[in-house]
Amino acid sequence: MLTNKGIKTIDTMKMIFDVPILLSTDVMVKSNEINELFRIYHDINQKQVTEIFKSFPYLYCCPTRKV
Repeated sequence: MLTNKGIKTIDTMKMIFDVPILLSTDVMVKSNEINELFRIYHDINQKQVTEIFKSFPYLYCCPTRKV
């Protein structure tokens, strides 16, 4: 997560502790989908989506249609 999203290791570990399903989720695939949807519908860039993800890590575990 550090190299791809710029999220520090300690923050990543906290997110995994809070939302363990992240371990079984392909975060990069979901990340690309979510980034594209937020860009199209809300004009929010990737860096802003990452900030949202830090506050709501379960975002990448939800079905894409619910986001």
